[in-house]
Amino acid sequence: MAATFEQVRAIALGFPGVEERASFEGRPAFRTKKRGIIYSRPEPDVIVLWMPIEARDVLCVEQPKVFFFTDHYRDWPSVLVRLKVVKRAVLEELIEDAWRAAATKTQIAEWEASR
Repeated sequence: MAATFEQVRAIALGFPGVEERASFEGRPAFRTKKRGIIYSRPEPDVIVLWMPIEARDVLCVEQPKVFFFTDHYRDWPSVLVRLKVVKRAVLEELIEDAWRAAATKTQIAEWEASR
């Protein structure tokens, strides 16, 4: 089942310390105090998600219809995600991973304790 940007928003804002702010292009973005984790794109069904380059490269080879990057993102730790084809469970896991990389230890501990 396809994901929507509203679902991305709900997932992201469910993590402690995540705020929605406008990116420098004026589009919605989600970040912690440490770093941005999700950015919207001009294409309504694509997001940019923070991810280590090595993990991104593996996903792009294994699932090129879902994950990709452009030359602009080649040297940045991020992946472009096609919301129309990504599975919600996969999206949730990747957003959690991005959040964990940007959250404080206290935020992670509090979130884990609340589950």
